[in-house]
Amino acid sequence: KINIGIQKKDLKLTDIETQVPYNSGKSIIDLQCSVPNKFLIFLESKIVTTKLEVIFKQLNKYRKILDQNRTEYEKIRLIYVNKYPISKSQKITLRKRLKLKESEFYFFSWEDLLNLIQASKQKPLTKLFNNYIGDSMFNKKIIKEREFINKIFNWKK
Repeated sequence: KINIGIQKKDLKLTDIETQVPYNSGKSIIDLQCSVPNKFLIFLESKIVTTKLEVIFKQLNKYRKILDQNRTEYEKIRLIYVNKYPISKSQKITLRKRLKLKESEFYFFSWEDLLNLIQASKQKPLTKLFNNYIGDSMFNKKIIKEREFINKIFNWKK
């Protein structure tokens, strides 16, 4: 749907992470998906409706990070997910303000994502993503929290 053209051999190299810090933690990407030299995807998800100006400021920080990494990847993508749909004109306005090509910026509502998952349940990347969400995300979050607590209290592992 976002035109990255992943091949089966790339699945082993696919890295999916949540809450990825950039710029010394000033920017935290909700979900990052990458394959070295192939693509880098940032996904920002909002549960509540937020004014587009606020969304623009946040997405623009992420666009700048993607631009800094553009030479390392064939393709970059910035994806904005919200519980509620936005109009086509709002999508276009947001993309143009972000100075991204049409192929580099996508918006999905939760309903869009549910429909995509239903339509591609058997695809390898969908299976990999579902497994990650079910297992790895939770484990990585716990590991990061432990590391943070260890640093605060200066505990040894």
